[in-house]
Amino acid sequence: MTTYKGIRGLTIRTVAGDTDPVALGDIWYNNSARKIRIGKTTAASWSTGGNLNQARVALGAFGSQTANAVFGGFNPPAILALVEEYDGTSWSEVTDLPTSIYRNAGCGTQTAGLTMPGRTSGNTAECYEYDGTNWTETGDYPVATSRTCAAGTQTAGLGYSGYNPAGNKTSEYNGSTWTEVNDLGTSRYNSAFGGLQTAALFITGYPEGGSPVTNVESYDGTNWTEIGDVNTARAELASTIQGTPSSMAIYGGGPPTGALTETWDGTSWTETTDMPAAKGACSGGGTEDAGLVAGGNPGVQATVFEFKGVHVAAGSVTSS
Repeated sequence: MTTYKGIRGLTIRTVAGDTDPVALGDIWYNNSARKIRIGKTTAASWSTGGNLNQARVALGAFGSQTANAVFGGFNPPAILALVEEYDGTSWSEVTDLPTSIYRNAGCGTQTAGLTMPGRTSGNTAECYEYDGTNWTETGDYPVATSRTCAAGTQTAGLGYSGYNPAGNKTSEYNGSTWTEVNDLGTSRYNSAFGGLQTAALFITGYPEGGSPVTNVESYDGTNWTEIGDVNTARAELASTIQGTPSSMAIYGGGPPTGALTETWDGTSWTETTDMPAAKGACSGGGTEDAGLVAGGNPGVQATVFEFKGVHVAAGSVTSS
């Protein structure tokens, strides 16, 4: 142990570099840099990830920032069945969906995912499970729809909202069949979403025939309840689909399509660091601490951004 004379009465470690992970308030002497270092709160930030192989909008996704899968989507005039997996660095094309589809969503993980209904030539009720290699058609959704929100896992999924027209229906999946449960408080579509079957969020979107709203609802496994509104009304945005009702981030959307990012702490929404560029109709993934957004508009994009929420990192200490 080494005592640093500039910090009276405090004994600290001497290490060759910076510690990882870092806890808030940790303190050490970096012998290589010859500096006192401390764990301090660092602002949220964005970085650029590996581009998709196929540019697309209105695509679905499930998984985390470093183990994500995107599927379907639209690259005019083609509706896509293409599936790509992300390893945190690059995307690889894997087994296609059985059906070309867009305006759908997903929940679960890269190796155990579930898709919601979407749009082909019209709205569908088809849902699929993915095991990391193959796709299997499972029980149909109760209604043909698209733009549906998703939460949960492959064997305990939650589908809600949708467009047929703007919907307020909620359905739970048990690994084989869907059951309709209590309705949402409001009918909206092109919303952000995420969470678990028993703890989900329903964020903003379009009401039928209206402009985007700021409304947010939370699900407790039985009922939907209105909670704190977002700061900026928008639709066609992305979210951290593996988030929770106490920790979520939302990105982009419009109109006009923007780069705005907001985070939720269970009580209120806070605007934070914008995405590097505007995106809408893109896919989301991961958590508030480690999020992912891929594809989208304006235009038809292949770009991918990675989000790191407010976190603790090593910083320098000035002594006197």
